[in-house]
Amino acid sequence: MKKLNKIQIGIIITTLITAGIHFTLLFPDKLFILNALGYVTLLIAFLLPALGKYQKIVRWLFILYTASTIAIWIFMGQRSTLAYLTKLDEAVLIILLFVDQFE
Repeated sequence: MKKLNKIQIGIIITTLITAGIHFTLLFPDKLFILNALGYVTLLIAFLLPALGKYQKIVRWLFILYTASTIAIWIFMGQRSTLAYLTKLDEAVLIILLFVDQFE
């Protein structure tokens, strides 16, 4: 198992925060649960050594998934403090994923 750098630890933390919020938000809303499972699945794929040669593709899928979650919220989402904090967390996740490719 390879050693995680600080950026990857940040990716794990921000992903788990976002997934946790989506999982508990309006529970048991199926769309929020599926969104949370999507984040966790992409995180596992990103960290899985067996998919190392596909990490670039997984990273960009992760970025696009996160960006699409933000875009959908812009058009359909509720405006609340929690929503804005979640979008901030997702924006940080995108930045971390982008920066990690240069580490």
